Amino acid sequence: MAVFDLVIFDLDGVLVDSECLSCGCLQSLLAECGLALSLDEIYARFLGRGIPAIAAEYLRVCGTPIPADFRSRFEAAAAAAFTAQLQPMPGIRDLLGSLRIPYCLASSSGQARIALSLKLAGLADRFDGRVFSAEQVTRGKPAPDLFLLAARTMGADPRRCLVIEDSEPGIAAARAADMTVWGFTGGSHLATPAAAERLRASGAAAVFAKMAELQRALAA
Repeated sequence: MAVFDLVIFDLDGVLVDSECLSCGCLQSLLAECGLALSLDEIYARFLGRGIPAIAAEYLRVCGTPIPADFRSRFEAAAAAAFTAQLQPMPGIRDLLGSLRIPYCLASSSGQARIALSLKLAGLADRFDGRVFSAEQVTRGKPAPDLFLLAARTMGADPRRCLVIEDSEPGIAAARAADMTVWGFTGGSHLATPAAAERLRASGAAAVFAKMAELQRALAA
């Protein structure tokens, strides 16, 4: 097993079990705006991607720009859902407490939602000063920019970074950054037999479903 100098965690669907909540909000709001999609279609088109990707897809399908207040309405709906139901991923606190190498997070979510998610999950103190958002780069996932920013800021060689991702765009971004990426299937949105194979097919070097598995691998 390779020795890593930095572990970069995705947030949604990795540190917190949020994808079912946020994608459900997105589905409802897009339907209100005239774009009706199934939840599976929402996952396929937008999982691991930010608002710019949603806006581009809306323009492509509907032929008009997404409503100007879409982002604020979506963030308000997601914040309400998170406040009511968000949970940290099982085992994540034990994993973070066991790490003996630096770690950080790099997420397609905005800074405000990242801060709320970490606070609600009781993880804010674990990532103080180690948060990177797609708002900080010109190109979000699947471009490598966000992961490269995280590695550069943390002083790590990209080739010695391990990325933990739950989405195909995230895996593509990590591979484009010349980083090792492992797929995580423990989120409630990936509770299907095909999820692990899909992440492997996207280029994940390994796939795991429980944080305890990652903890054992990094301690080996």
